[in-house]
Amino acid sequence: MRLTGADNPTVCTVCLQPPMAFDPRPEFVDFESAYDGPVIDDPNAEGVHVYLDKIIICEHCVKQAARLLGLDNVERYVAEKEALVERTVELEHEIADKDKAISHLTHTVGTLIDHPVKRPAGKPQIVGPESHEDELKSVRASRARGSKVSKGKKKAAASGANGK
Repeated sequence: MRLTGADNPTVCTVCLQPPMAFDPRPEFVDFESAYDGPVIDDPNAEGVHVYLDKIIICEHCVKQAARLLGLDNVERYVAEKEALVERTVELEHEIADKDKAISHLTHTVGTLIDHPVKRPAGKPQIVGPESHEDELKSVRASRARGSKVSKGKKKAAASGANGK
């Protein structure tokens, strides 16, 4: 595809208007492809027939086609793209902040499970959400089993050292 420059066609392949029909004369786009078009009377010479065998379109027809396809308002698309880029950056910052908060909360929960806080005398037991109750019970049970095993190993090691 290229602009024809000074080598204008006899007529536009789409609207069949000669270049001199426009004021000012438009640019023509040569699509560099063959076309089995009609045979028309040459508007510049009487009695001469012109065979349209190439797709060469005037800028008015190209602009009208672009308008029909929604390609006439490039600024709108550029502004929309910039807005989407800004929104993407905002969302990435928001995700990073939430990931950081989740990391801190996970660390806090892990610390509380590993080193539980004794409840003050006379205060009711703090109960977590019911959805995590079974999970917390299994964590506490495994922690209790681990401490029993380590106490048993310490006793065995102590009695083995004393027995020798």
